[in-house]
Amino acid sequence: MQIEGKDFNGRMLFYSARDIYLLDFLRYQDYRFDQSAFMKVLFSFLVLTCTAITAFTQTMRTISGDIQDAETGEKLIGATVYETRLQKGTGTNVYGFFSLSLAADTVELSFSYVGYQPQKFRLVLTEDTRLDVSLSPITMISEAVIESQSDSKVEESQMSAITLDMTKVASLPVLLGERDVLKTLQLLPGVQ
Repeated sequence: MQIEGKDFNGRMLFYSARDIYLLDFLRYQDYRFDQSAFMKVLFSFLVLTCTAITAFTQTMRTISGDIQDAETGEKLIGATVYETRLQKGTGTNVYGFFSLSLAADTVELSFSYVGYQPQKFRLVLTEDTRLDVSLSPITMISEAVIESQSDSKVEESQMSAITLDMTKVASLPVLLGERDVLKTLQLLPGVQ
């Protein structure tokens, strides 16, 4: 079913039953702007946005400093700094400097380096903190003497020498109808 009509410019228009139903529905709608409903939606959106931002962003604090040898004061390159509860860590750069960003909370830091006694610290991070750490070397055995007795004599090894028996030459395949010693040698392992 189609109904004819004219638009404002006088052109002929054809409307289906569905179009007429929609036009009739829209004609009786009240299009006044409801300011109170808009303000409620806007306020809800702002509250949810602020809540999401504060939930996903924690206050981060940076702890940084140098790690050095306690006896010589030499900076330790590649020493590790590790927060045990968050399992987050870093290493020192070529100047012995480290920097680690953590959430503002109580942290348990472990400082270690190969050949040095590790140290652990518990801190409350309320602001950016600088912490210089000195690690003490582990005392090592100064000298070790290893003694051994030789029971067998070392035989002289002759490198690049191959001995060939005639029976082995006879057992190798024949190339081009006759036995060739040079071709036979080339077929042995380790000879090119």
